[in-house]
Amino acid sequence: MIKNSLNEMIKEILDTCVKWVKLGEDEQLRFIDPIDGEEISAHYGATHAAVSFLIYGEKIHNDNVREMGDKLMDSILKRWKSSINLPGFHNDFNNFALCVAWDYLNKNNKNKKQAKKIKKLVLETPDSNNPTVNWFPMRWYVNIMRYRWTGKEKYKSICDKCRENIKNATYKDGFIDDRLPVGLSFNLQYDLATVAVMQYLRSIGEEIDISLEFGALLNIVAPDGDINYLGRGTNQIFAWGLWVYLLASAGKEEQLQTALDYLRDRIPSMLKNNNIMLNKWPGQEKYMWWDYHYSSVYTAHLLFWLIMAENQM
Repeated sequence: MIKNSLNEMIKEILDTCVKWVKLGEDEQLRFIDPIDGEEISAHYGATHAAVSFLIYGEKIHNDNVREMGDKLMDSILKRWKSSINLPGFHNDFNNFALCVAWDYLNKNNKNKKQAKKIKKLVLETPDSNNPTVNWFPMRWYVNIMRYRWTGKEKYKSICDKCRENIKNATYKDGFIDDRLPVGLSFNLQYDLATVAVMQYLRSIGEEIDISLEFGALLNIVAPDGDINYLGRGTNQIFAWGLWVYLLASAGKEEQLQTALDYLRDRIPSMLKNNNIMLNKWPGQEKYMWWDYHYSSVYTAHLLFWLIMAENQM
């Protein structure tokens, strides 16, 4: 029942994202933002969409979706060295998505040429300089992969520094601030993002105890099931794929059902309006958005983490 509900939601979001893939003048695919009319290549919508299409297309035996993911990924890789020079390029998010893609391709004996290129580019691409705490777990994962690929201790040192920074940002009650020093920027969305990706790290073998941090989040869920009602990013969908992943991977079926019930009545209007918030406002107005918010980016991120959640069930 829960898995069926989640798959229905994934397919609804997938159908929307597929429509945003267009052929560019260079005959390469682009993941076009429905409001801005271009691919937001400095952000991470395209990489998260490509990995989602690859993994889920294979899962549902849809060759068209899987091949779209393959071709979009090829396009991203061909343009990578120019994309990383764009202002505001989200290194950690994009490196993270590429590492997930590499892991999928490697484990499933798929497109070895593409996997080899991904590995090469991730080793050549620096981490972000962004000190925001919810970026540290992604950076941690990328450097785990680099360490596994090369055995170089410098990557392990970066992982240790990410762990230390997250620890320093964590309050005694288990909540995690999003800036250091603590006391500058607490909000539920990015606290949740930090814990969810740490859970992903646990799934690949990292020894991390997140029981206190996860418990704090479970205790603060609103009576109606909302988990993103406090601080920067309130009501944005960025939190929700991560929350569903965290609950699914932890086997919290009752709380997962509550989360899916909350989303079920809100996702359709969000998609229809190209919004990044769970309301019925037109996304074109970008009301209460920042200038770095894009519908395609947040929708692809949501799709990616819902698929990661489905893989845990």
